[in-house]
Amino acid sequence: MRIMMVNPLFKPYQGGIERHLYEVTSRLARKHEVHVITALLKGTAKEENIGGIKVHRCKSIVLTRLPKPLPPPYITSAHVKDLVLKFLTEVDIVHLHTRFFPEFSIPPLWYSKRIGKPVLLTLHNAKPKGISLGIDLGAHIYDVIIGNFILRNVDTLIAVSRYSAAVTVPKGFKGNVEIVPNGVDTTEFNPQVNGENIRSKYNNDYLLLYVGRLVKQKGLDYLIKAMNNIEDDAGLMVVGRGPELSHLKELVWKLDLEKRIFFEGFVKDALLPAYYAAADVFVLPSLWEPFGMVLLEAMATGRAIAASRVGGIPEILGGEAGLLFNPRDSYSITRTLNILLSDESLRKNLGNNGRERALKYYSWEKVVEKLENVYNKVLST
Repeated sequence: MRIMMVNPLFKPYQGGIERHLYEVTSRLARKHEVHVITALLKGTAKEENIGGIKVHRCKSIVLTRLPKPLPPPYITSAHVKDLVLKFLTEVDIVHLHTRFFPEFSIPPLWYSKRIGKPVLLTLHNAKPKGISLGIDLGAHIYDVIIGNFILRNVDTLIAVSRYSAAVTVPKGFKGNVEIVPNGVDTTEFNPQVNGENIRSKYNNDYLLLYVGRLVKQKGLDYLIKAMNNIEDDAGLMVVGRGPELSHLKELVWKLDLEKRIFFEGFVKDALLPAYYAAADVFVLPSLWEPFGMVLLEAMATGRAIAASRVGGIPEILGGEAGLLFNPRDSYSITRTLNILLSDESLRKNLGNNGRERALKYYSWEKVVEKLENVYNKVLST
């Protein structure tokens, strides 16, 4: 099978979609011919072979300073179509990974349809709901003007969760809808990882962990406020970076929680497993979350999870890998975390269940197998 993937960003850029794309393409390339069309960033090559993946990069404009609520970077390019046309006749299938960067979706969609090549698009995100008026309204307007046009014209939509499909697939879509989740490296993230080097930095009897961007949609304000009433011997490690850092640090200072909440900043992928291993409980207090790849990393490491009852989170945990609390509710967070911290047996059972779910449903090998089944289904119709 010959596959063309199109996304504005790819390795070495690190992000959730980019990680998904690399993990999937690196495994597909073992059996299939895989082309990735992406933007040429500073320090990258126009043409490159990464572990069998044929990467083609086009000149692009990268905007890193954008007005809120737009998250940087935004990438635009007039040269995507040139690469698409160069390789389009050589592939069997075209797979898009964004609707929010029109130059990386409309040209490949248009030219593929003209010559009868099947086009798929993965919904890595979902229609925002309940984050803020600006984000919710902005996303809705974008979809009305551009996004839904792209979605309605692909042959198959792939959603990372049933929730994502339910709230994002536009009305009147006549193609197929498939569910192919995100994945996790269950070898890299596993219960045998040693986290003592991380844990030894703190004097707390219990450690909680958050990993992710520091943005409003992650609900960190509510988690920090909840720490006021969580067991005094529990600390919270916050891994990640983002525009809310200064605000969150100020909130920690106002609540006099500097000795219990620790901002770790950006942590390289190679070090992340040790942070999960060091934690007693992983916490995700999101206000909106279509999937949450960090949940898979915590599950694969065998950590108990406490997370918001929103979006695709309940679907991922399956009622057996963690406890849920109400979003925007510090009291609910406090109550849930105190239950987990006071019951070692419960934490162990939830962690074991999470590890089993990660192996059964979310290893990258399982994800690629599902994706190949979707490709074969598309090509046989």
